Amino acid sequence: MDDGQSAGTGETAPLGAMGKASLLFSSLLSVYAIVGLAVVLPKIAAHFADVPDAPALVRFLFNAVSLAMIFGAPLATLLTERYGRRRVLIGAAILYGIAGMAGALVDNIWILIGTRLVLGLVTAINSTLHITLLLTAFDESRRNRWIGIFSMVGTLCAVATFPIAGALGSIDWRLPFAMHLIAVPQLLLILAGVPDSPRATRPTDRAANRRAAAGAGFPAMLVLIALVTGIVAGGHSSFVSFHLADIGVTDTNKISLGLLIGTLAGAVTAFAFGMLREHASNRSLYCAAFALAGAGVIGIGMAASLAGVMAAQIVAGFGIGLLSPCLYALVAITGRPEDRARNTGYAKSAFYGAPFIAQLGLEPVARLMQAGGALIALGSFGLIIAALLLVARPDRIAAA
Repeated sequence: MDDGQSAGTGETAPLGAMGKASLLFSSLLSVYAIVGLAVVLPKIAAHFADVPDAPALVRFLFNAVSLAMIFGAPLATLLTERYGRRRVLIGAAILYGIAGMAGALVDNIWILIGTRLVLGLVTAINSTLHITLLLTAFDESRRNRWIGIFSMVGTLCAVATFPIAGALGSIDWRLPFAMHLIAVPQLLLILAGVPDSPRATRPTDRAANRRAAAGAGFPAMLVLIALVTGIVAGGHSSFVSFHLADIGVTDTNKISLGLLIGTLAGAVTAFAFGMLREHASNRSLYCAAFALAGAGVIGIGMAASLAGVMAAQIVAGFGIGLLSPCLYALVAITGRPEDRARNTGYAKSAFYGAPFIAQLGLEPVARLMQAGGALIALGSFGLIIAALLLVARPDRIAAA
């Protein structure tokens, strides 16, 4: 079945080539909002060097997107219920471009943080609604393949953006903010191909939806798994470039190269997810993903050269490339079909907010042991999660 279904309704609506293109292109907006500035973080910190504790503030600026996404993901479901999917996605794409571009025009770190918060809010809305469309647009036989394709495209988007952002950042740290104009083609694809969803405008309809959601219960285990997945998958992003600077790699093009290799490795495993699921359970793949990611991130923190960082990035990338597909597959089989939009919002809130939570825990370590120490601590956490999954009840980790 190649038809799209309304989020949370089960009603079928056509999903043509433009709709599928919008689905895949949405991953570029998410990836760039979350990690696109990674290569210029040391430059931004140097520019605001007169601001107390500038490196920590710049890492917060980087992770402000993740913080705002905690609230944007569930907001997406509420707005869609009232206004319909297309209207919400159109508004999110427009605000994405405005908030993202604003960073190229202002020279105050607190205003920059504010624009990043707005960017995170609308990025979460755009991503959550597209992922819900992905989970309802295909039958079970095709879903895992499309989850892998979606995750691979997101990873390849990072592959493309890192060198471009690095080249722009070598000229001026403000220029990578201009790349948020990628919202323009996303807007055109939404207008051309994303079907609308029925919206509950009557109070009785909204009350019925709330009662149904309450009856379904809160997916606590799903949210916990999404949280630890996001911590391991994204918690290292704001520290790798600072670790490279600590070991003497300050050129943005070289930093982008150090980040790029791990992203390529992630694309390989993300694309292979559908094939891997034919031979292994989601739980087994989750264990392998956390183990690889944890070992790789520890290696990054211990590396004393660009070559060492790149080698460890490959290991970490293999694991990180599997983490998001494993989470999406878990969401797809958690609860009733009509709960997918709600569960997607919960899971994405936890996943998106995880890097910010990781920063809060890792900043004291970074102050004591620099960015490398924070990476070692994060990687160790990943290995602990892998060990816990090995002994966890299979039915709680979607062993299907």
